Formats: sequence, C-alpha cells, structure tokens
Amino acid sequence: MASVVVVTQREDYVQWLMDALDKEREVVVADQDTVERVLQLIDATAANLVFVQLGGGEKRSHTALIEGLLAAKPMLGIVAISDSIDNTLLLSAMRAGARDFLRVGSNPRDVLALVYRLDEKSPQDAAPVAPRSQVFSFLSARPYEGITTLAVHTALALLEQEEEGRVLLLDLGMPPADSLLILGLKSTYSFVDAIRSVRRFDQTLIRTAFTTHKSGLTILSLPEDPKEMEAVTSADVMILLNILRAYFSRIVIHLGGVTPSDFVRLILGKSDEVFLVVEQSVPSCHASKQLLDFLSARDYPTDGIGLIVDRYSPDVGLECSDIAELLGLTLQHALPASGMVRLKALNAGRSIFEIAGNDPYSKAVRALAARLTGLEHSPAEHSDGWRGLLNRLLG
Repeated sequence: MASVVVVTQREDYVQWLMDALDKEREVVVADQDTVERVLQLIDATAANLVFVQLGGGEKRSHTALIEGLLAAKPMLGIVAISDSIDNTLLLSAMRAGARDFLRVGSNPRDVLALVYRLDEKSPQDAAPVAPRSQVFSFLSARPYEGITTLAVHTALALLEQEEEGRVLLLDLGMPPADSLLILGLKSTYSFVDAIRSVRRFDQTLIRTAFTTHKSGLTILSLPEDPKEMEAVTSADVMILLNILRAYFSRIVIHLGGVTPSDFVRLILGKSDEVFLVVEQSVPSCHASKQLLDFLSARDYPTDGIGLIVDRYSPDVGLECSDIAELLGLTLQHALPASGMVRLKALNAGRSIFEIAGNDPYSKAVRALAARLTGLEHSPAEHSDGWRGLLNRLLG
C-alpha cells in the first residue's frame, strides 16, 4: 500500500485523514516537524505526498518546512491542511510551494480525488534510498525459546547462502536479547542505540558497534531495560528499518512474545514474509488466535501469514491441519522437537548447526531458508501437501 506523510500534532487531523483515505493509503505521522526528519520518513515510506498542518505555530516554521522539503525533492506533492481558512497562512503556504489546500472535515471523496490528481502530477523524483532487501518476520503470541531458536537458525541458514555475508538478525522479541544468550554473545549496543545513531550510519558503525557472531551473522537486539523503548516512536522504527535495508541483503526479525501493538503491525507491514510460530498445544493456539484477531481488527491481512508448527509430534493428537484450520492460515513448515539437541545447544551457547548439523531440526530450518531464498518450491506447490512435507522434514 502506498503511503502519505502527515505533519501535525492534532490527533483529530490524523484520524480524519485516515478515515478519508481508508485502505487507499497508509498514513504515516511525522513525530518531528523538521525538514530532516520528514525527509527521512519520505525515504523510508517512498511517499510522494505530504500533508502539512497550517496554524498551531509560527507562520515561518510552516513555510520553511515546505520550502525545505521542496528544495530536497522538487517533485514532491505538498497539501496544506487546516480546520479553518486563514488567508494569510494559506497564501504563505502556496507561495512556499504547497500544491493545494484541504479543510479538515472535507468529504472523503474530495480528499481521494485530490490525492489521485497529485499522484499523476507528482511522480517520484528519485527511487527510495535503500536498495531492495528481503525482510522475514517471525511472530509468536507468547515468549518462549523455540521462536528465538528458530529466528537465530533461520538467519544462520540464510547466511550460509550469502556470498558477502550481509544478513542481520533484528531481535525485537521477549525476553530482550535472548538471541545473544543462545549464541553465547554479549552486546553493549542496542536497537535504541541504533535509532539514536541514524544520522551517522555507515559500514564503520555497523562493523564496530553491532554484535557479530563468529559465523559472520550481525545481530541487533533490544536493550535489556524495557524502559529505554518508551521514547521510541513508529517513525523511529520505520526510518531505522529503511536504513538497515541499505546495508543488509536479508533481515530476519524476531517478534516472539511481543505485546500486540501498532508497533508490531508496522514491522509486519514492512516484511516480505511473516510467519506465526505456534506450539502443538491448545493454549498456544488460543493465544495465537487472539493475536490474529488483533491484527485483523487493524486491517492487517492475516491470510498472508504463514504457519509454522514447532515441536511437532504425530502422537500429540492435535494435527497441523487442525491448527491451520483453526487459525485460518496456510501451513508452511513443521519443526521436529529435537529436545535434547536444542537443550544441549542452548546450554553450550552454540548453534544446533555446529553440534548436530544432520539433526532433523537443522535440516528443517535449512529447508525453510532455502524456500525463502527461492532455492526450493513453496510447500503449497508440492502435490502431496502438508503430510508429505512433514514426512520429508521429520525423516
């Protein structure tokens, strides 16, 4: 879905615009009204249209913002918005380069008509800064080590297929930084530190500040103190993710046990593929259904989420097909329990690939990574369906 950026401190303005554009455009709110910040958001979202509130501040600040944005992106479409018409403010906005004006509360059809018209007149003057990279997100309704183990090993498996080794594991799951424990690592640089560093991002920062596993995998995790995340905004996340995509060809995002929020929805919306990891139990299925309901209520297309059943056993009585039907998802993979191997790897601070490369779990995760990179067909394309898939993965 295409995006527009809105610069305002009025929640009612944002809600009006979201209602007017409905599912036609994603509305991204700028958390700061500086030229630099808004340009970062434009690059992160590939937006070519910005709504700027008039009033509520100095006239010069509005005109300077519009002039600054157009100086950097001359083809950008800018629309001034207000709940009243102040001819002086309106004239200054138009002289600064605003393409049009909308009164807040206007008929949604008029808003859409204007957006379509400006789309035709204001093509993107430049491609997004970040080259296209692949982003894969792994989600679970509750915290547990199984999804952390999966995210870590998927990233490692993707790295095995990378000639230049540009794979990032972005660990945003709960408990914080568990991926580092799994690999026997420590870090003094966190996701919040990276957000604070967006103005000076380069290869040197990544090489010296980010945590790197001996395999070459780069890891960026949440700080252990959750209070540090309180000041992080959706705009922060969007901008950082856009920057990271410029430096890594593949990014694996661990979202296990994260409280359902618009933050989660934002990450999923920027992912190429999303997987919901579910254990073979009624409580896990129930919590997963609640998570899907939350996302659906916020217009996230949950039918595109792939299902991964963890610790599968044919003797439990709850089959993968039952779970898939309950959640309304397509089964993509089933992971064997491999309990002793997993525990041994966890306690040793080493990957399962290192200590049991031929274990069914290792083979299953590598098969998942191969599909993600297009080296194998999707399970749905196999003629023998999910049962055949389980037989292959579980040996």
